Amino acid sequence: MKCKYRIAFCGVFDLVNYGDHLFPVVFDNEMRRRGLEYELVLFSNNECIQEFNGTIRVYDIKKLEQMHIERNFDTIVVGGGEIIHFYYVNERKMNSLEFEKYSIPDLWMIPSIVSFKYDIKLLWNAVGVFGEFDTKQRDVL
Repeated sequence: MKCKYRIAFCGVFDLVNYGDHLFPVVFDNEMRRRGLEYELVLFSNNECIQEFNGTIRVYDIKKLEQMHIERNFDTIVVGGGEIIHFYYVNERKMNSLEFEKYSIPDLWMIPSIVSFKYDIKLLWNAVGVFGEFDTKQRDVL
């Protein structure tokens, strides 16, 4: 019996980083291998078309809550290496040589808040933690 799942997948899919782009690909392959029927919707800090695939739309993470209200996500997945921290990093924009301040914390904090607020399952997919947390940061966690 197949089930239909609507899954929001949050991570760094809007920057030129091949490793981060593999997270939803591996997840997708594992879901198909298990014979599950699903819709996978990607979220990052910037809305774009995914760089290495060129056909998958990536939505702005700040739209996650509104899109949940409209689409009713069953699960939120957060995936990516070393994204659990409180720092902005300078990253290169897609299709550009310019760098921008990039809010990594939005990629796990917003999904965590939306998950808690609407009682949605939250899965952490091979996330990494970047360094140690200071006292104030530990209190948030």
